[in-house]
Amino acid sequence: MRNLLTVCTAAVLASCCLCVSLACGFPSSLLVSRMSSWFAFAVKIEAVRDSFELGKREQAAGNVDIELGLQGDLTSSAQPGFEGFYEQVKEIENLLNTLTKLLKDLQNSNEESKVVTKASAMKEVKKRMEKDVNEVTKIARLAKSKVEQLNKDNAVNREKPGFGKGSGVDRSRTTTTVALTKKLRERILEFQTLREEIQKEYRDVVERRVFTVTGERADEETIDKLIETGDGEQIFQRAIQEQGRGRVLDTLQEIQERHDAVKEIERKLLDLQQIFLDLGVLVEAQGEMVNNIETQVTGAVEHIQTGTNLLQKAKKLQKNTRKWTCIGIIILLIIILIVILSLKPWSWGK
Repeated sequence: MRNLLTVCTAAVLASCCLCVSLACGFPSSLLVSRMSSWFAFAVKIEAVRDSFELGKREQAAGNVDIELGLQGDLTSSAQPGFEGFYEQVKEIENLLNTLTKLLKDLQNSNEESKVVTKASAMKEVKKRMEKDVNEVTKIARLAKSKVEQLNKDNAVNREKPGFGKGSGVDRSRTTTTVALTKKLRERILEFQTLREEIQKEYRDVVERRVFTVTGERADEETIDKLIETGDGEQIFQRAIQEQGRGRVLDTLQEIQERHDAVKEIERKLLDLQQIFLDLGVLVEAQGEMVNNIETQVTGAVEHIQTGTNLLQKAKKLQKNTRKWTCIGIIILLIIILIVILSLKPWSWGK
């Protein structure tokens, strides 16, 4: 409809100007050539506007795809290109939630261990922490394998018609997978931070135990040896002689239990370091693809902005065209009136 209106407007304007040229003696060929150019330009403007309005609708559809990728639920898996995808995402999210809970449990157990002074109580804390750490290692490996499988599935899905690199489906799947990979990596990093805290706090606790039993502050070399071996009998030799072996024995056993717990936790949490490094490689490999997606989105935004500017210019030109059309019609009417008045047809019969 807009194209038809544009054609009609241009045709009327051309006719008016042709009449003006005939009445006033202007070169008609020049005016006809000029009006033909205006007519062609007007049609091009309409085509550009239609193109960019279509682009806006496609971009809006693409944005919906991205949002579905980030916020989709299990029902979204029925959509083409997402078969089984969100079920896998949900499984990984559940594993991440379990890791968060285990992290909190380990932090609480670590806080509890700071105030424990009996060997039997420390043994219970140690048993609980070792169980949680074993579960952490198991779940972290499972989550890593599922993230890797998700990447493989994305690559397979990318080979299907209509779901290639840069498509709305591929952007959604890739963005969601990258977000999950980063979350898992961040969670594992939190366990590494906890391991470092346990090491530091273990040293502080040992220093306090030595001071409590001996009444003296041990030098760093003595503390390092006790932390390394867990054997404090030589260090507490004087206290044993003064207080009796029975009174110092429980402290020695508590230090040994604490030593064994810290070493075991440290060893198993170090296993997570390799998973952390593997995920880092995976994130780096995904980085180029994510950058390509961001570049495409940025380019689309710039394209829409350019289109908006052109539309504004087109509207302004259309307004001016309508104004000059009205002026041309008025001029034509005036010329016709002048011609009629000049010829005086009413006096021909006299």
